Amino acid sequence: MLCVYGGRSSGVNGQEDFMLLAGPLTKQGVRTSGSEENEAFDCSHPIPPGSKQYFEYLQSKGVTHFKVPLSWAQILPTGLPSEPQQAVVRCYQTLLKHLQEVGLQPLVILHGSTVPDSLRSSYGGWESQEMLERFQQYAEFAFMEFAPLAHSWVTFSELDGVLREVQAADALTGQQSISQLNKNLYLFYHQNFPDKGRYLSFGLETRDVAKLSHTKASASVDFLSVHTEYNCASSEDFSKELRNLQTSSGNLPILIYEMNIHGCSHNQHQPLGDLLHIIQSRSLNILGCDMKGMLDIQDAPVSRDLSNLIKTTEFMNSYETIWQTFGGQTSAERDLFLMESFPSGFQWATSTESFKAEGGWLEGGKGETIWDRFGHEGQALGNQTADLACDSYNKVDYDVYLLRGLQVNTYQFSISWARIFPSGHRDSQSKKGALYYDKLINALIESGIQPVATLYHWDLPQALQDNGGWTNASIVEAFKDYADFCFAKFGDRVKTWNTFSSPWVVSHAGYGTGEHPPGIKDYVVSSYEVTHNLLKSHAEAWHVYNDKYRKSQRGKVGIALNSDWAQPMNPSKPEDVTAADHYLQFMLGWFAHPIFVDGDYPALLKNQVEQKRKECPDFVPAVLPTFTPEESKRIHGTSDFFGLNHYTSRLVNSSKGGCSPGPEGVGDFQAYVDPSWSTTASDWIYSAPWGLRALLNYIATEYLNVTKVPIYITGNGMPTEYSGDALNDTSRVEYMKSYINEALKAITLDGVDVQRFTVQSLMDGFEGKQGYSERFGLHHVNFKDEGRPRTPKQSAYIFSQIIEQNGFVSSKHVFRGLRMSHTRRSTALSPSEVPSKSKVIWEKFSQQSKFQRQMYHYGTFRHDFSWGVSSSTYQIEGGWNADGKGPSVWDNFTQSGSIPGNANGNVACDSYNRLDEDLYMLRALKVKTYRFSLSWSRIFPDGRRTSLNKRGVDYYNRLIDGLLAHNITPMVTLYHWDLPQALQNIGWENVEMIDIFNNFCDFCYATFGNRVKFWITFNQPQTIAWLGYGLGQIPPNVKNPGTAPYKVAHNLIRAHAKAYHTYDDKYRKSQGGLVSIALNADWVEPTDVNVPREVVAADRAMQFQLGWFAHPIFKNGDYPEAMKSQIRVKRT
Repeated sequence: MLCVYGGRSSGVNGQEDFMLLAGPLTKQGVRTSGSEENEAFDCSHPIPPGSKQYFEYLQSKGVTHFKVPLSWAQILPTGLPSEPQQAVVRCYQTLLKHLQEVGLQPLVILHGSTVPDSLRSSYGGWESQEMLERFQQYAEFAFMEFAPLAHSWVTFSELDGVLREVQAADALTGQQSISQLNKNLYLFYHQNFPDKGRYLSFGLETRDVAKLSHTKASASVDFLSVHTEYNCASSEDFSKELRNLQTSSGNLPILIYEMNIHGCSHNQHQPLGDLLHIIQSRSLNILGCDMKGMLDIQDAPVSRDLSNLIKTTEFMNSYETIWQTFGGQTSAERDLFLMESFPSGFQWATSTESFKAEGGWLEGGKGETIWDRFGHEGQALGNQTADLACDSYNKVDYDVYLLRGLQVNTYQFSISWARIFPSGHRDSQSKKGALYYDKLINALIESGIQPVATLYHWDLPQALQDNGGWTNASIVEAFKDYADFCFAKFGDRVKTWNTFSSPWVVSHAGYGTGEHPPGIKDYVVSSYEVTHNLLKSHAEAWHVYNDKYRKSQRGKVGIALNSDWAQPMNPSKPEDVTAADHYLQFMLGWFAHPIFVDGDYPALLKNQVEQKRKECPDFVPAVLPTFTPEESKRIHGTSDFFGLNHYTSRLVNSSKGGCSPGPEGVGDFQAYVDPSWSTTASDWIYSAPWGLRALLNYIATEYLNVTKVPIYITGNGMPTEYSGDALNDTSRVEYMKSYINEALKAITLDGVDVQRFTVQSLMDGFEGKQGYSERFGLHHVNFKDEGRPRTPKQSAYIFSQIIEQNGFVSSKHVFRGLRMSHTRRSTALSPSEVPSKSKVIWEKFSQQSKFQRQMYHYGTFRHDFSWGVSSSTYQIEGGWNADGKGPSVWDNFTQSGSIPGNANGNVACDSYNRLDEDLYMLRALKVKTYRFSLSWSRIFPDGRRTSLNKRGVDYYNRLIDGLLAHNITPMVTLYHWDLPQALQNIGWENVEMIDIFNNFCDFCYATFGNRVKFWITFNQPQTIAWLGYGLGQIPPNVKNPGTAPYKVAHNLIRAHAKAYHTYDDKYRKSQGGLVSIALNADWVEPTDVNVPREVVAADRAMQFQLGWFAHPIFKNGDYPEAMKSQIRVKRT
């Protein structure tokens, strides 16, 4: 086994030494390379001759630590600390001294073998509380005797074996006892030996992750000693097991105490390469590793000069380490798509920014911002402004509707400082402005969406800019007060805050190049002053939250920094590698280094500025302010997460910048793009998704190696042109999927702690200088329409699908729909009287005054009330002949030119091809149920089972599964007027239709009934009978009002009953669903409720419409008396 040290390990609590393990000695003498495993030396005999020379040899090969397992049975044969074997104690002390004399540190193992026989015979095994107490006494004795000579300890080399023994007796009690024992030993050791550099551990196998939850590892050890297996045939399991172990332990450092290699005869160096990759990428906190069996690998560079290799890699900076990891990848390796899922609980987000989306530039007392002034001065494309933008200020419900459709669990928005404080100061507070954000935040929470608020996204109140803006140091206090107000006002609901989003853009484009408002072109002084004040403002806001609100609100405050990834133009040129590092330090490090590293600007940036000051005495290209020690201390560590906005990458080469101001001039580099990279509508965003993975690894290495906070990707997206097909944004789909997948690789393959991905943005908006010409949105906004309607683009549906799957692997839903109990009435009701008893309804309501009728009732429905929407197949599906569907009577009717404008349902809403869009709208509406009808001729094209169309069945399966996946209960109508045309030669006047319909229902129950629990046999059968066969206004357009409607109604009622009994007899017991019918009815009022004849007429009208079907089904199996008697009268 070979192990090398790649980069600066934080070790244990900041320890920089990497542990390279050898040993132990064996009873047979010195363990030589390739020798068989022997029992460990236990001081029952003198120390083997030649041991010291062997230790010197190991030290010369780079070994730093040597395993020394103690023998409990030899040291305390009776088990009593008062009766040690002094010779054995002296032997171990001598062995430890020999190791120290040659420069090796002992790793002492308290227990890995034999329990003293006297204890085993007296107390049994580890399940005995007395045995645990004796072990604690032994451990305390060993600490006192040997700890002065050894700083690193392992209590149990194989804790899993001890746990298995106690679990066999009493799992819960035993685990608790072992956990308490470890904690006792940890406290004793550190209380008695409090000096720095002392560490305690226990040993586990990597596959025993579950045991960590019982041992409370983080409270009882400083690191984990791991026994692991490596198999070349399944090498990916190696890093996964280590990562799982570290995550389960609370990110404790890992010492690979023993590593057994299998199946690698064809490639001895594969495990070495994989381990080297893990260590150098710093995706795991590896403290050290075992070198057993590696000293005889003659062609391994470590075996020749391990120490030099360690020193070489130790001085690589973070960029060089990451570039070494990823720079050698082939394009195929780099671009390989990872079909995996994100961790459970991953945060999926989209975003908007106040000045780009809100509009309402003067509404509610809002003050003018620098972007308002910018637009009004005609500086945006086509003199466009953000005055109305997307009108989100007036469309909270609309925007939240879109968010529900996307299925995001997080929404990031920015607060307009000028909407809260129009002048920038508290004395100008606008209550209406705060109410807008209250409404938005509340609507998000009600929809189960976590609000993330950005305090500042570039839109400074113009009143503050008139006083110098971000170059005036007084703005620090103003921002602090604004942040204080927001925390107090919204912090009870907002639990994640970004102080600033892309502050580099403010310094660079607002005060350096002048492309953004306030349009100041001063990269010598102003740009650096702005960054200085932004950093101090951020720190003050963080401290306000930390001091006043964190305890009660329990939220997080951070900053969202923007950065490209940079790679050397010519990787073989060290100067280009250095230049790429300069690029990142001048962009990301300018802000991240003070916050996450040491409270000051990067040394590289400061050195470059100082160098230019010396080179350019007549024109200094950069004046970098300095932080006082107090300011540095106040800035350092002021972020609870690392927010990252990332859109693109750059190729960078070394170039003498001379005395030119700006990052390239001062930093001595130039940036380019690869012409092979995919372009976007923006001249600065090119698609290079692999750069995100590299950048995330760089951030974890450079900024989060000691301060462990999660990374939130707070912005990623690309614009498309405002032309062509605005909805089928295939380029955005590819960009989005690729960048999300690179984040997944960083998490899954590299162990980077990324917890959120934010796609920018929810909808198209005002994009500054480009106006509305560049479209970043997942939703298209029609800016020509004052209503600003939003339409989902293809990217919205794809993003929703990724969220639903939590990545790129399909997942099965578990929601089975709403449940209702079935109760059957045992006896029929008596027939209705003439007029019916319902005449009391007219007596109650018909005499109400207009005021009483129109009085609004304020209240709520029951909590379990079911809200739904509906559709019918012939009205929305389209696809009239797609995938084998047969024609229906409605197809035949509309295609004959019977509809005004020759309209037809051939395409209709195209729901047959737009299922994802329909589901999107249903999610957005938050409905509990969706009622839709089945197209009989899509399932049975000619109406009979022998013509079964599997693709039609597949469509409804996808629809039903999609509904259930989003917790929407399907309610299915079996027949909504669209009879297969092939059956119209029989038609509903013929009793033969009863069995044909029942056969269709039987198939549907059997096919869909395991998921569908609400069935409707017919929708509005009275409409079918009267309009279809009486007046002939709808298909089949039969005009025979005297007899046909009554025959049809008779057959429809019998068909319904037969379908009901088929379900009742064959499916209800196993499926547990309900079957009913959907009847239509108008309400009828008597002309004068005081005239009995008018009441009778109103009742008769109701019976001819509603009672015609309801009376047989719900009362007594026969038509209402009012209807029968009236027909008898007419016949005579």
